[in-house]
Amino acid sequence: MRYSLCNCESRLTVAIRVCEASDMRSTQEAATTAIRLHLAARNKNQSWLAEKLKRSVFWIGRRMSGDVLFDSNTLDEIARVFGVTVAELLSAADAVKVPSAVEEAVAS
Repeated sequence: MRYSLCNCESRLTVAIRVCEASDMRSTQEAATTAIRLHLAARNKNQSWLAEKLKRSVFWIGRRMSGDVLFDSNTLDEIARVFGVTVAELLSAADAVKVPSAVEEAVAS
């Protein structure tokens, strides 16, 4: 009986961690899509954004590819570059559905 309780607790912990990771991934994807939309609207690329942020192209590329998550400070810096708030930056991803072909073209 005791083993069963521990087993249930560990399954619940794993389930919670999976949900949290899923939320983080979807937030990351929304941020990446929003940034791509803002770049495309201004006919700019990741190199331009990296320059404005005084960071390397490698640094921004790691975040845009999802290898490294955006933190709140970085999103704030990016929003300021675009002249919007973080909320306005992230809402761009909801406003427009970008076809994958466009996302690929903007990413390159």
